[in-house]
Amino acid sequence: MTSMLRHIVLDGVNRTYYKSDPEWADYGLCVGYRYNVTGRDTVLHVHFCSDNASPDCISEAYGSTNGEEYCNVQRPFLRGTHLYSWYFGLDTKSPPYTLSDPDSGRIQRDYETIAAILILKSNHCHDIC
Repeated sequence: MTSMLRHIVLDGVNRTYYKSDPEWADYGLCVGYRYNVTGRDTVLHVHFCSDNASPDCISEAYGSTNGEEYCNVQRPFLRGTHLYSWYFGLDTKSPPYTLSDPDSGRIQRDYETIAAILILKSNHCHDIC
């Protein structure tokens, strides 16, 4: 099992954003993270960015995982060894409103907005998750 580098919990009340410390990553290995997103209208924004003079990023967004944990593998996008940082942000989307559903349109409470993230150490791409 791949060892964890850091465990982060974001919530809609106190902590909605996290930036990792820069870590060296080599193009020949992959990095990754496991995540679980709670809340019907929760959105987890993930950015994997190089810390070069002109930073580039790969950005993704995930909705609720319905209690499941998922793993995402990311290969560094610059050849060689470079510094990279993870950025995680938690947000809520506006709920849809349907006339036939009295529960639709309910605004999600801040305490219902949670994301648990495990940043994993770099490893061979097929072994990271």
